Amino acid sequence: MNNHEISAFVNSADVRAYLQDIRYEFSTPQAAWLVYQCCRLTMKDRHRAWREVIRDMPDCAMEERLNLNRIDSYHAFLNSFIALEMRSVREFMTATDCIYCYEYHEPSQGRPFQDTGWYEADAFFSNYQACIDHYRQYYSGEDGIDKIRVHKHKLDPSGNPRAETLLLNQELEVLGIDMDYKTSSDLVTAQAFEGMCFDIPLPFRRGDILIDCKESGMPNCTPFVLSYISTWDSKKMLSSGFGRDDCPDRRGWKYFDKTRERLLKAGDITDWFPVGTAVVGGDLLGDHLSIAPTDLAYFRGSLEGAARQLQVFSQYEKGDADGEVLANCYFAIRVKEYAKDICQQCALPYTEEFVERIGLISSATPQTQLA
Repeated sequence: MNNHEISAFVNSADVRAYLQDIRYEFSTPQAAWLVYQCCRLTMKDRHRAWREVIRDMPDCAMEERLNLNRIDSYHAFLNSFIALEMRSVREFMTATDCIYCYEYHEPSQGRPFQDTGWYEADAFFSNYQACIDHYRQYYSGEDGIDKIRVHKHKLDPSGNPRAETLLLNQELEVLGIDMDYKTSSDLVTAQAFEGMCFDIPLPFRRGDILIDCKESGMPNCTPFVLSYISTWDSKKMLSSGFGRDDCPDRRGWKYFDKTRERLLKAGDITDWFPVGTAVVGGDLLGDHLSIAPTDLAYFRGSLEGAARQLQVFSQYEKGDADGEVLANCYFAIRVKEYAKDICQQCALPYTEEFVERIGLISSATPQTQLA
């Protein structure tokens, strides 16, 4: 497996193209983690890719981290992970003294006001096969269904066991499994990828308007203005638009780099994140975002309503607009949006024809664009 083939597992097309352009050389753990993160793969596809990693890439160790036990042989770890998933799926499908139920998923498909998502099938089953047969009979082949989630509940449980879940695609191929592991060794193996943290190069700079690539094209996507990525060092920060006196750590760049070194040495996947600013409830909110940085993509849509503030903030972050421009543009955008909301609320009890006749709206203006 070469570097070009490994980069194909990156979810974001923008990150994928960048890594291919710079001919980035992946480590064995990075390659395996990208396979783990790839949302396009079935479990069978992931196992095939990991076996290729074992075949083509050098073995190595990983030191103990805060949420990861030491891995003496990464090849052995991948073989153990594959075996655990295969055994877990068999146990899920053949369990006794359980009840099964399922729900199916319909993506929005560009229909912003349609209530879509997960829908429960109002039925319970004594075995896995009966559950799947019911889905095939009533829902298989229906347009719009892209995923199925099967839940398994233990009958008369002792203690407080949680439900176990098998995720399938529309062809009923296994995508993933969430088990209530009974042994600590199985739990450690199952959670190992979540205990890793990497610094994979990204094409983004301070002030870029980005999105989670998995939300691209969805009507309720949330774009944000990037400030920085948590694994960037001071050199990367300065080359991405930060100034010498512009360090997020008030103690300075020396301490910023020390924090970053500790993160890469001991952190887990929750420590590798973008820091950015989004529009929430009409206001700007800056925070770290729960998105894997390799899932980031450039926002190529149009900013509407209060989200137009992001374009102004983007220019401010890039140094192309000062505080005066920022404050004045924010005020203008927010006042217009507040006025629109008030006008809509005032017109809500009346018919469109009536509010047009009294002059609140014109025939050329949709009611959603009341002025």
